[in-house]
Amino acid sequence: MFGSRKASILIIKREGLGAFVNADAAFAAIRDAHPRAEVTLLTAGDLVRLAKAAPYFDQVITDDAYTDAEARKSFVKQLKSKKFSFVFDLDGTDASKKLHSGLGAPKRKLSSPPSPRRGAKTPLHPIDAYAQQLSDAGVDAERRPPDLSWALEARKDSANMQPSWYGLSGAFALLAPAMQGDGGWPVDRYARIAARIGDVGVAAVVVGGPDLSDLGYEIARADPNVVNLAGKTDLLQLAALAHDGSFFVADDTGPAQLIASLHCPGVMLFPHQAASATAAPRGRDVVAVTATPEQSIDPEMVWRTLGNMGVIPAEDRGPKRRAFFA
Repeated sequence: MFGSRKASILIIKREGLGAFVNADAAFAAIRDAHPRAEVTLLTAGDLVRLAKAAPYFDQVITDDAYTDAEARKSFVKQLKSKKFSFVFDLDGTDASKKLHSGLGAPKRKLSSPPSPRRGAKTPLHPIDAYAQQLSDAGVDAERRPPDLSWALEARKDSANMQPSWYGLSGAFALLAPAMQGDGGWPVDRYARIAARIGDVGVAAVVVGGPDLSDLGYEIARADPNVVNLAGKTDLLQLAALAHDGSFFVADDTGPAQLIASLHCPGVMLFPHQAASATAAPRGRDVVAVTATPEQSIDPEMVWRTLGNMGVIPAEDRGPKRRAFFA
């Protein structure tokens, strides 16, 4: 059954960058189980470029442009004409289930979302949920941490994949905040940790999507050495920055999950222990710091945690302001 030259596979994974990152081992398992099949990924438009760099898919498509009913109906009809042998719905949302149902009845259906089962009292970590889901379909997935090192190969020789492209020289750390309305760490606390980072001669770099550019500006206003790259990098460029970064401080955001998957150590902030149990990156040098509310987490405690992790070189722990631009 597995490995058939005629097999064609559709994977549905549209639900956000963090979910995409955590599905890395699941993607690899599907590809390994069907080495000669044609694998198509249906994902969100902002994930297409990153997904195309992955070694798991032969084709990456998005349905973001199909907003009205007739256009979506035509899109589903086109997908149905592909007559996929297997459909792996790794989202398990109402929208993905509806799409899956509209494709008819492939040989093997898979539509269970990452969720607790058999009386589990707490949600599963996504890595466990995907592994469990694939196991039910006869696919053995490792419960390993995501490793998106493959993202570095896509444009490794391009000038815009280098820190110098952004005027950065020397050591830098990444800050990946959440939108303030989402209950993330407040701007003033990010500004305080940015100042502490700058005091030891490390550049604090704010990253995230275009919706965070104003928040990045507010953090940068508090310290002239903060570099605001929110909205100024694509996901492959962010992966390259993560690879070269010294450490990070972040809310539980998609960019933070991507940064951790590139082996960058750091601190991730959560509102309570249950959230960190199901979202904190595994197998990485990442410390989950929790408090209720999350806004009460003290920047000095975060700074001490980074020191205890050893990511701040001992000789750099005293005040040493400098400019960070090449």
